[in-house]
Amino acid sequence: MSLLHCFLKPSRMSLQRCVAGDDMTADDFKEWIRRFDADRDGRISRDELRRAMRALRVRFTRRRSRSGITYADADGDGYIDDSEIDGLVEFARTSLGLRIVAC
Repeated sequence: MSLLHCFLKPSRMSLQRCVAGDDMTADDFKEWIRRFDADRDGRISRDELRRAMRALRVRFTRRRSRSGITYADADGDGYIDDSEIDGLVEFARTSLGLRIVAC
């Protein structure tokens, strides 16, 4: 089962299997994280990031979400936009242990 398939059918069990056993590409991760842009402003807020990580059953505290935003937020506006999402991919890979591979 591909990870993209898991993202398109986001049941908790399928997401857990994918996170536990399959690699995902950076593009898959980006596409998936954008689904949590609740207000459709093209940016990921701290709360949206926390909801996304919790959907993967990753323990994700407010402090961790703040760290993720700070890590990836190049312009300091408190949001992750398209130009900064590669930093979020790197944060997920290095700080959360998600297996994200190059496309």
